Amino acid sequence: MRWLWAMCWLGCSAWVQSSNVAGDAQLLQQTPAFTAQRLERYFVVELKRPHRVFSTSYVNGGHQTQLRHLVNHQSMETAANTAQLQRILALGKQRYHIEVAEHLQMDPGLMALMGTAAGMQNLAHATETFSELRVDAFVTAGVGANALRAGDPARWQQTRQGNRTVDFTGTINIMLLINQPLAPGALIKAVMLATEAKSASLLELAVASVKSPHLATGTGTDQIIVAAAENDSGFVRDSASGHLKLGELIGRSVRRATLQALSLQNRLDQSDTADALYALRRFGLSRERLLQVWQEHGSEDLFEALRGNLDAMVTHPRVVASAYAYAAILDRVQYQALPGVSAREALRDQATQTAVAVSGKPYQWTQLRRELPSDMEAVDLFALSLLKGWGAKWP
Repeated sequence: MRWLWAMCWLGCSAWVQSSNVAGDAQLLQQTPAFTAQRLERYFVVELKRPHRVFSTSYVNGGHQTQLRHLVNHQSMETAANTAQLQRILALGKQRYHIEVAEHLQMDPGLMALMGTAAGMQNLAHATETFSELRVDAFVTAGVGANALRAGDPARWQQTRQGNRTVDFTGTINIMLLINQPLAPGALIKAVMLATEAKSASLLELAVASVKSPHLATGTGTDQIIVAAAENDSGFVRDSASGHLKLGELIGRSVRRATLQALSLQNRLDQSDTADALYALRRFGLSRERLLQVWQEHGSEDLFEALRGNLDAMVTHPRVVASAYAYAAILDRVQYQALPGVSAREALRDQATQTAVAVSGKPYQWTQLRRELPSDMEAVDLFALSLLKGWGAKWP
């Protein structure tokens, strides 16, 4: 059966060469198993040999073995593109799939599709290899207004009449190519590992959910395609466990590509997270709230001095470290790991440490702690600790 399958595949190669992609696209990667190209707002992978594919594609999704093209399409812009959004919603998922296939001159029955608002010029690519294994991850990512933690409150419910609207303001699309055969179960395990790697990338960047005071694990519209190449070796891997090198390569490639894609699309790098406001914004801390607390509890001169030095203060390395420690305590509180009294005292202790970080005078720890109340709103207490620390630094 396998040789018949391969003969049918090769017999259709003339049709592939006549596609719109072949003539106009920018070649990004070529291997014996696939060709990856970018054309306008499309990223297209042409499979040169049979692959087992598992995908979230509305048409031809799930486990498939006949697919020839894998497509990631920028269907709209991230903002101010309501007309395009409404047009796609009016088309419906089936017709949208066909429209993309027709534009690319492909058979819609042999294509898996993902849609996104992220720009294809911001596509990231990471390759990991070990021995005969090769894993390629192609990722587009945006988390500007759609980041969620699994289990966050959802706005929409699918009914017989369909969804009323769809959020397209952030999506992480992963296309993963593996150059060796995988059993169906191993293919699903590869999907799991890729998802874990995506979530780990968001945690590394401390991306906040837009729906809750939790760290995000993805967005509400994430999609994935994983394809494993068939060959005639007779050896089919039955596991993609994280304890195996294949699992390691999947995790490393998806993590690298996701971080790069977020850097390109959202200008979000590890260095951007070194900010006390960034660390605590999911709990309600903002520039406006800082200024409000400072104005309420400080003199006019002190307030003006703090306002003029706000950016330098919230990016001070020791203040940033204290802010993340403060966030960690707030996480333990919301997960009910700390009882009420202990939580208040722990927050007061860490707020004192923040004040010491600003003042640079650890010998004043006890005095600064006395100046911080234990019954204040958590983020206001942090803001007050900055004010008290500044007052100690410049008495």
